[in-house]
Parts: sequence; structure tokens; C-alpha cells
Amino acid sequence: MARSQLPASAGVRIARSVAAIAGLVLAVAMAAPASAQDKVKHPGVSIYKSSGCLACHKWHGMGGPGYGGTPINFRESQLTKEQMIEVIACGRPGTTMPFHAKDAYDSLSCYGDMKQEDLGEDMPGKAQRLLSLRQIESLADFIATNYQGRDNQLDLGDCRLFFGTSKMCTNMEAAAAAGGGGGGGGSH
Repeated sequence: MARSQLPASAGVRIARSVAAIAGLVLAVAMAAPASAQDKVKHPGVSIYKSSGCLACHKWHGMGGPGYGGTPINFRESQLTKEQMIEVIACGRPGTTMPFHAKDAYDSLSCYGDMKQEDLGEDMPGKAQRLLSLRQIESLADFIATNYQGRDNQLDLGDCRLFFGTSKMCTNMEAAAAAGGGGGGGGSH
């Protein structure tokens, strides 16, 4: 039946149905957790990607064995945001976590005003990319809001955030759809 042949009441019912569906879609979208698209808007994402965080802490924030040992799992971390800022800025003495602040252990107070000479061979290395205090704060905020307090299940949103529509994310999505889940645990 052509549109011109539909009774007027059918057009009203169709319009109401379309409006109801649009309302439902909007309600679901508003109730849904932050998507990878929302996470991209956080300035800390690009800093996390470009500062070498991925190499040790991985895209999922759970870390994993690497050249320098096993880095902290951000999801299980009990660090406050202020402590995280200090670790990013000053590194971690005696570990492979480098410092990212230009003035760390100089004019920037680190761990109770320690200096390079106090640490000797435990002095953290200098990161390949140094960050401003504003960038360090943004990075700490991203880690705290995106990772801390979450369980250790892999998340397709995080995968897409870092790798887009890569084969890895597509396979992860297919496994989840088939009931295989996304993995998890501390071994990833």
C-alpha cells in the first residue's frame, strides 16, 4: 500500500512508534556506562598512549610481566590521586618506573624531599617523554577514573579506546558474543 493510501490514524501510530523507539534509544544511551568514545574525550588518554604507559601497564591497566618486572595493576591500586601524581612525576625509587617531571628530585619535592644523591642506584630513570604538571595531573585523573576500582575483566570499550576496530578487538567482541567473555585475571 502506498503512503498516500494509508489511513491518517496509521500515520499517527507510526509517528508515535518512532518517537517511542527514539526515546527508548536515548534512555538506554544515557543509562549506559561511559563508552570508549567518551573516554577518548579525556585528555589523559592521549598522554597515556604517548608517554609509554602502554608498554608496562598495558591498555587494560592491569599491567603484566615485562622487562622491568610486573608493574602496578591500576584496577587494584589503593593509591590516592595525589600519590599517583607523585609516582608519575617522581617515578618509583628502586623500580623501573621512570620519573616524568622535568624537575623531579631537583626543585620538585619527591618522597619527602629526597634528592638524587640520596637514592644512589635506586634513582628512577628519566622517562623518554617528560610531562608538565598539568599533563601529569590529567594522566593521574584518567587512570583513577578509568581503571581504579574496576574488576579485572577485559573490556571491549578499553580495547577500542586504544586500538579502534583492530582484529584483536573484533576477536574479543566475537568471543564475548559467543559467551566466551573477554578474559581477565591478573595474568593479562
